[in-house]
Amino acid sequence: ARDRIIAAATKAGVAGKVACTIGLGVPSPDWADAASMGIAAAAELGDAVITYSDADVSLVAGSGVSPDLFDKVVGELESNLPEVYSLHAAMSQQEAAATPDKGIVEFVAILKEERKVELRGRLPDELVREAVESFARSRFGSASVYAATRLDPGLPRGWSIRALAAIEALARLDTGQVSVRADRVRITGTTSDPQARDDIARILSDKLGEAQGIEIAVTYVPVETPEVTLPSAEECVEGINAALAQHKIEFEPGSARIAPSANKTLDTIADLLRDCADAPIEVAGHTDSQGGEDMNLNLSKARAQSVVQALMARRILTGNLTATGYGETMPIASNDTEEGREQNRRIEFRLLTIAEDGTVVPMAQAPGPDTPRPKPRPETAGAAQEPNSE
Repeated sequence: ARDRIIAAATKAGVAGKVACTIGLGVPSPDWADAASMGIAAAAELGDAVITYSDADVSLVAGSGVSPDLFDKVVGELESNLPEVYSLHAAMSQQEAAATPDKGIVEFVAILKEERKVELRGRLPDELVREAVESFARSRFGSASVYAATRLDPGLPRGWSIRALAAIEALARLDTGQVSVRADRVRITGTTSDPQARDDIARILSDKLGEAQGIEIAVTYVPVETPEVTLPSAEECVEGINAALAQHKIEFEPGSARIAPSANKTLDTIADLLRDCADAPIEVAGHTDSQGGEDMNLNLSKARAQSVVQALMARRILTGNLTATGYGETMPIASNDTEEGREQNRRIEFRLLTIAEDGTVVPMAQAPGPDTPRPKPRPETAGAAQEPNSE
């Protein structure tokens, strides 16, 4: 305890060796906390004497201390001293006589960003202080309220009602301040709720009456909704095929069952498709030339459908996806080598578009004015364009 008290004194500006005699017994185990708080309060005032007699604490402010600073420091010390300690605070008689301004008698609640609230100023008694602090915590959260009020039994009647109404009104703001004085209640601040000003006026008039001076200076600041830029349809397909270039979707040999190694790639594709729900996309299946043509067409179509179903299982809307099988008809490498056949066994995503004749075709195949139109694929070839068809 002595080391903590000496450290507090040194921080407050005491130079040289600090004499701190160890005594027998203390009013409470919080003696070091109480002493450190008092020393810090005296240092903040700049000209003050603090005395401890068991659990009685006396703080006398001297010349140069403004009444407003005195109220602030006393309120903080009074609110934070351990429970058994009793604070008696006063301005020195000489200073009080020389200072006509006794300070403004008011209660103030300040709402900062992140819903942090400071309670300052005066309340009539300990019971009211507990009620006001408890009410503030119920509105803003226990960890968000910092109380630094002081007691003043000479406050006008109805002070507690004004303080509670002020906190209720403050809760309608995003940031702001409310002050309670003998002749008026004033609230200022900002809000993103267009109804907040009317709510505040209703709360204060209902609680305090029309005769009470009420000043409301609240600014409505609408919340700016950030503009979300979705990728274009082309960017969607490019992103998906970039993911496939990193790790292709593989299947069990001769089957439409997706291999477990493809799960991570499918997760990535699903994330990309969440921003591409309106883009018409073809999921195209391809095989190598091993086996018969019809078998390869059917297998490629089944694999494309398996991919669409796997995406659906990941909560992706698949109405814009068309599963198509091309079999061995569109190789990208030679089927004479194992490496080439491995490249040809693949899933591709392609953007669809409407051709001049009204047919839906991959964008890369969309005919221009001088481009020969592609021959339609036979319906029996396994390349039906119906989304999610079985």
